[in-house]
Amino acid sequence: MNPTPTATLHFSSFTSVAKHILDRFPKDLSIAAPLGLGKPIELLNLIYESIASDPSRSLEIYTALSLLPPMPSSDIERRFLGPFLDRHFGADTPRLRYAEAMRKNKLPMNVKVHEFYFQAGQYIKRPAAQASYLSVNYTHAARAIHERGIHAVLQIVARNPENPKEYSLSCNPDVTLDMADLNLKSGRPLAVFAVVHPSLPFTGGDAIVDESFFAGIVEDPSICPELFALPRTSIDPTDHMIGLYAAQLIKDDGTLQIGIGSLSDALVYSAIKRHTENGLFRHFVDALFLNRPAPSRVELHHDTFKIGLYGTSEMVMDGFMHLRRAGILKREIFDQDERKKRYLHGAFFLGSKVFYQWLRDLGQEDREGFSMTRVSKVNDLYDEHEMALRRQRKNARFFNTCMKVSIL
Repeated sequence: MNPTPTATLHFSSFTSVAKHILDRFPKDLSIAAPLGLGKPIELLNLIYESIASDPSRSLEIYTALSLLPPMPSSDIERRFLGPFLDRHFGADTPRLRYAEAMRKNKLPMNVKVHEFYFQAGQYIKRPAAQASYLSVNYTHAARAIHERGIHAVLQIVARNPENPKEYSLSCNPDVTLDMADLNLKSGRPLAVFAVVHPSLPFTGGDAIVDESFFAGIVEDPSICPELFALPRTSIDPTDHMIGLYAAQLIKDDGTLQIGIGSLSDALVYSAIKRHTENGLFRHFVDALFLNRPAPSRVELHHDTFKIGLYGTSEMVMDGFMHLRRAGILKREIFDQDERKKRYLHGAFFLGSKVFYQWLRDLGQEDREGFSMTRVSKVNDLYDEHEMALRRQRKNARFFNTCMKVSIL
């Protein structure tokens, strides 16, 4: 797949690639960046700051989940949080300038940011951010963004240490691959600019592309901040109770999708207990749920995972690492596109530093069975392999934390 008809350019600094992009699109610029981890913060900041200070130009950014490290609001918060922030995010971690401007209601008039996913409550009393929100299903985000005429995609990538011409979209093949396909079909070139990050795990599957996929590639070893990692939070008793009950809903020889948060962590913890300490798991189930029969038509399971589970999830996070280590995530399906067996398909990943290190250290067997791919492949059944997908995704269970708000 090659969305750019011209030769790939190589840059040695963020300043040079930013200048190239600004010169290539001299008036109105519309760019997309992956959600979460895949944003090249330094490059986005240079482009944003250049156009924000020039009222004769305009910039539109399409993305989601623009993450910012916490910012202490007082001296005592700074002294308390400072060591943790430096240790977890890195003392030199850059901040997304456009996201900071949005938080402060100070986004320039010539810049619009369209996000299709916010952190809960992130932009309360932020009318500009809310007005520019793009209400679209993640599965169809590529189509919605494509229809708006994007000029370029900017994202961080990993380079294969054994083949310098081979790259991985790694944490974010999700929307980029679908956008490249849509642009090829429409005959409209899509310029993808890659920022190589030496610490980003090189993940396989559909995420692997060759050099010609990109319009430009930049490697600037002088600027290499730590990867944005999520702190691991504690699990409260309520989440543990929900996780213990939900773990009984998972059927062996099934398919699993899980979201992020303490409730998902509790589910993974209980599922591992069910598999590795089955007697203890049954004891807790009997003690807590014996006099609370399951609702009608709800089938509960308490056995170990002999065949195991296959994972297909928009987001891949620490939980899948723990399930794989525990010998639960082991049911393999045959990927009709890749012609390989896979135990996990993911569209994007985001997690802790321990999780990123696990991805970097994957052995041959674990690496072969793990595929990062487009979000449409994870979420959508409707393609030429529909019947195969339906057979593969049997006994499916999907666990996510949701919010419910009433009119009152």
